[in-house]
Amino acid sequence: MPNRMQHLVKDALASLVESENVNNDVMKSAMTAVRKEAVKQLDNIYTLARSGKSEKALRRVRRFVEKSAPPEQPDWVCPSLDVTFEVLVYPLLMKEKIQGKRYFPAPVPMGLAYHLWGLILCTLGKEADAQKRFRQSLEWNPFTRLNYVYLNRYCEDTKDYEGWLSNIQQEYHNALYVRNLSEAYAELGRYLMRQDKPAEAAVVIAHAKTLAGDDFKPEALDAEMEKELSDYAEAKTDKTFAEICREYGIDEGPDVHVVSAITEAAGQQEANEGNEGAAAMYHQLYRLTGDASYEVKADALEKGAAHEH
Repeated sequence: MPNRMQHLVKDALASLVESENVNNDVMKSAMTAVRKEAVKQLDNIYTLARSGKSEKALRRVRRFVEKSAPPEQPDWVCPSLDVTFEVLVYPLLMKEKIQGKRYFPAPVPMGLAYHLWGLILCTLGKEADAQKRFRQSLEWNPFTRLNYVYLNRYCEDTKDYEGWLSNIQQEYHNALYVRNLSEAYAELGRYLMRQDKPAEAAVVIAHAKTLAGDDFKPEALDAEMEKELSDYAEAKTDKTFAEICREYGIDEGPDVHVVSAITEAAGQQEANEGNEGAAAMYHQLYRLTGDASYEVKADALEKGAAHEH
């Protein structure tokens, strides 16, 4: 017998499929009730796991995924995105994946569900199995930061340096947020330390810290790594930060495709008189790039909106 979650997903999907365009109003009406119920159920599962009932939590999260995933359709692309910003930018960043298909976000936070599944497996000592669930979470939402953290630590522990570097590159190329960008650089620094390149690691980590500022500390920079860096304080290299990054398949500053996608999304918001949304995107671009011209655009839109009211 279908449960409440299945009924909500079915109704939300029907609303999304019938709509011509996925806009903010469609998103809110189709997804609010679903997300609220889904988060409630996932929170209950997480509480079970934290109380030591991990096996029971594992059964429940499996059942949740089975009953809540949207049906697979060859002409649908349904990512599980967390905020409207991601929903609007995703199709512009993933144009090849979207081309010729219907795009709308999955009504259930499947990325969160798979991440929780991975966490529960870790508590049961099944770290290898957990990696599959963290990767599935990224398939639903490539912007979720903590998946990369768990994947990277497993690669480091198992000395899978090829997989580790691939994770770093993936996070970098999908870094919509400053924190993701800083984390990718910090992970590259940690990776370089494990490759016995402390001088290059120090250059990259210094940039990651500057990018993070006082707002947060990258997960890769734990106390152990900080001590290792201090032990090699005198190590020197002639390579610049940009040169080191390019050598490992990333670049100085955000991925150009990310910047292009956010810029295009902001332009679409402006064209549809969504000045508030466009301004938020320009602020985001400023945080990512440091280019003050984006702040000027954001301020102009905000002043225009204030004048209208």
